[in-house]
Amino acid sequence: MSEPRICSCSQPPRRPGERGFVMLYVVYVVLAVGLFLAGAIAYMGNAIHRGRAELGYHGHALNVARAGLADAVNWFKSQASQPVRSSGSSYAYADAAFHPLHDNTPKLNFTDDESIGLVKEVPLSDDDRLWGRYEVRRQLVDNGTDPALTDSNAVHDITSYLGKGNAGEGLAWHIQANAFVYLKNDPNRAFNQAPNRVLETVAMAEQIISLSIRRPAESAIIVGTASGISIGTNARITGMPNGYAVTYRAGTGTPSPATAPGGVTGAPSAYLSLPDSLWFDDVQRVFGVTQSEIRSLASITVSSVASLPATLPSMAIVYIDGAATFTPTRPLTGGGILFVNGNLTIQANSNSLFSGFIYCTGRVYQYAPSLISGMVVAHGGYTISGAGDVAQAEYSPSVLSAVRDHLCQYQEAKAPYVVQH
Repeated sequence: MSEPRICSCSQPPRRPGERGFVMLYVVYVVLAVGLFLAGAIAYMGNAIHRGRAELGYHGHALNVARAGLADAVNWFKSQASQPVRSSGSSYAYADAAFHPLHDNTPKLNFTDDESIGLVKEVPLSDDDRLWGRYEVRRQLVDNGTDPALTDSNAVHDITSYLGKGNAGEGLAWHIQANAFVYLKNDPNRAFNQAPNRVLETVAMAEQIISLSIRRPAESAIIVGTASGISIGTNARITGMPNGYAVTYRAGTGTPSPATAPGGVTGAPSAYLSLPDSLWFDDVQRVFGVTQSEIRSLASITVSSVASLPATLPSMAIVYIDGAATFTPTRPLTGGGILFVNGNLTIQANSNSLFSGFIYCTGRVYQYAPSLISGMVVAHGGYTISGAGDVAQAEYSPSVLSAVRDHLCQYQEAKAPYVVQH
């Protein structure tokens, strides 16, 4: 009798149609995964595109805001009366002094909407659809009487806040430019009204301050200690035609010589002695800013004469943080404002020639041949003399006026920074 046959297969035989079902299932899974991947790639592509577009809009907005700040500073600098202030004027409150005017003559027009402040719009694309707009807003109400009414997004006189003087003197201002990037779909509607659409907004701000050149008297030389004044042979100090030669603080001794030699002339007199009530020579009251601010505003800041450029500018602020000695091989030349935090020495035979305003925290030694035209303030005293040649210091209102016009206008005190995005 034969043994039963045993099947060695571990799986039951497939039923008809099962193989086709498996194939369809595999195709379905592949299609689903493919569609998912395609959608994910498309989504990522759109996200990257949107990100790039938004990044581009943000960059445009930053540039528009910077343009607004630059135009605002130019407005301040272009005003006939400097600094721009309400005190002593017809403006009702301190911040009212910032009032750009609209004019139909393009060269005279500062703003597209003076009811807001300084407003301009510019196209950002060739098809004139993408536009930029900035607003440097005015304070529209009397926030001096009620500080709570101050618009923090508008221009504000911060002279008092920074301790530089009284509100309304206009020595320091906070400026903010509010920038918008938008699609102009309907030129007859406002930038923020449909169908126009704002795509990006940015606000940037900065602080500007105005230098001053105040002095207790119109004089060629202003010295804190009279006993420190030494006028030698071949020295010439000229205050003519409308200024004194030498001004000093009363009660600090007498100059040497006590009476003016023939080379010291002024009107109405060569020497002027000022009482304490009228005297000042400190940095804050002379320049309207602190010494550190003078340093930060300087075009050139060095610790010694050796670090100065070979040729000094004809009109610049130069700050030397330490004693300064000018020699025959390195004479004092140029012009503008020279601030020396220490003694200033102009050696003999240097042929130095400087036009401007010199402020020295120490003593000034001036030897021939040399000429300083403008004004010198010296805390520690002044020695001037010559041997054969002439050492001269002369008061020059025209030189001081040029310095004020070029260097005492508003300067950036705090770099632009983003305040809102």
